[in-house]
Amino acid sequence: AKIIQEEATLGDIITLLKLKKGEISLVELKIAEDSKSVGKQIKELPLPPETALIAAILRDGRIIVPKGETVISPEDKILALSTVENEESLKKALL
Repeated sequence: AKIIQEEATLGDIITLLKLKKGEISLVELKIAEDSKSVGKQIKELPLPPETALIAAILRDGRIIVPKGETVISPEDKILALSTVENEESLKKALL
C-alpha cells in the first residue's frame, strides 16, 4: 500500500494513512521541548480510551515499540492510530 501524506487541519498532526473507509488514521505527532507529555510515561497520559493507540516512537533514528513505561522525550515522533473524531484529544494529550 502506498502511504500518502496529507497535512491535517490539526496543525501538529500529520495524517500518514487513512484506514477503515477514513474512520481511522495513522498519524505522526512531533513532540516539542515544552510539550506537557515530555518526561511522562505513556501510561500516565490521558489518551482517549479505546480510540487511540501509540504504535511506535521514532527517536534518534531508531524505532521504539512503546510500552506503558516508555517515557516521552523531546523531538520524539509519535506514530499513533486514532479514530478521526479523537485526533484532537490525542493532540491535547501529547502536545
